[in-house]
Amino acid sequence: MFFTDNFHATMNVASLSSRSSARAAKTEQTEKTVDWGIFFENWGIKTVTRNDSEKKAYVLNADQRQAVEAAGFLPAPDQNAPQLITLSVLLEPSRQSVVASYYLARRSKQAQRAAEARMGRQLIKEWLQPGDVLLVANIGSHLYALKADSLPAGGVGSERLASALPAEVIRARASAAAGPAQRRNVRCTEFVRNPYVVAAALLRAQGHCETPDCTHELFQRDDGTPYLEVHHLVPLASDGPDTLSNVAALCPSCHREIHHGVHGAQRTAAVLARIETMTAAAGAQP
Repeated sequence: MFFTDNFHATMNVASLSSRSSARAAKTEQTEKTVDWGIFFENWGIKTVTRNDSEKKAYVLNADQRQAVEAAGFLPAPDQNAPQLITLSVLLEPSRQSVVASYYLARRSKQAQRAAEARMGRQLIKEWLQPGDVLLVANIGSHLYALKADSLPAGGVGSERLASALPAEVIRARASAAAGPAQRRNVRCTEFVRNPYVVAAALLRAQGHCETPDCTHELFQRDDGTPYLEVHHLVPLASDGPDTLSNVAALCPSCHREIHHGVHGAQRTAAVLARIETMTAAAGAQP
């Protein structure tokens, strides 16, 4: 019995340690997504734990607490009379802000640990889920919250985040910009596309966008041919084949809409259906 209890206790400790390491790795990876310091005066990132969720009390880390206090908010000493804070939620069209209670949670004497800053109310009860990577940051007295693991890495993520900030912040920081752009070295892996698949898609399109009912006017390349972009309907990064039946020649507007538009999935389905019909018809020809 003693051996069994010790075994289970050891396994529980190992499991907790593994989950803690996974959360730390996820947090560290998200911290490198963009240069958060160019957007916020103070910021902190932490992965929401199961304990945060079950207790409906999100425990801030030291960096997050610094951002909250830099915005002028201190945790209420009595958790039964907490301070209420509104944080602006970034990059979530369905939620503009979230209300959080902010207080010091007293620990038991047996725990012999200092009181810790926690947030409750909507933040943890309605919005956050275990595994979310939460960024808490400030610009002046304004607090922001972001599920940071949803932000694309690199330049795309930076541009999207900058666009989500208040207009006065965007204009002030753009006006302060000076000098050449910074440079950085990047290492990437790219797919080697079959040039004959690209060429055949352009031949099939005959100078017209293959999106059904597209009415966008095409501009001409410097060689006089209409400008079209060959797009993989099932992305190569998702193991889509580099074949003629999986590509479409699209105008720049339809191509960007498929990648970034709210109706991108529907557009893709429509184009795919058209390409399948054309492929079947071509195969039926003698």
